[in-house]
Amino acid sequence: FASRVIGGERGVVIIEAMRSERPWVLGLNESGVVIWEVPLPAPSAACGPMDEVYSLGLGRVFVIRTDRVVAIDVFSGRVLWMTAIRERSKRTLKDVVPMDWIRPPGPPARRPDGIHGFRARLTSDVLELTSGTERVSVKIEPRTGKLISIE
Repeated sequence: FASRVIGGERGVVIIEAMRSERPWVLGLNESGVVIWEVPLPAPSAACGPMDEVYSLGLGRVFVIRTDRVVAIDVFSGRVLWMTAIRERSKRTLKDVVPMDWIRPPGPPARRPDGIHGFRARLTSDVLELTSGTERVSVKIEPRTGKLISIE
């Protein structure tokens, strides 16, 4: 399967790998042996591969998408929390997709690090996400996943 290195923390290397058209996050020890693997939930219909960034810190790997944030323990691979992000918009129930939904192939809409892209900033107190051209700012408590604010 295809993969890319996300980073490392305290002797654990974190990679993203695609398997069966679905992203997984894997933790490898210093010898390159997989010590844990976590399948990621399927993105919503409005979230493509370019709408995903990672942040490492506080002993966690944060998988950040425009529709949700998942916190994974770096050492055990245990999913600690997942917070759905609902921007103030006119979304309806038909926008909700099942957890195993796979986005159909197509070109990426934008780069995550561009001016119209999607960014994340992690401190010890807050995980701040800024997304899209509307520049919506979402603040989440990084230890618990509690939504602090959406501005």
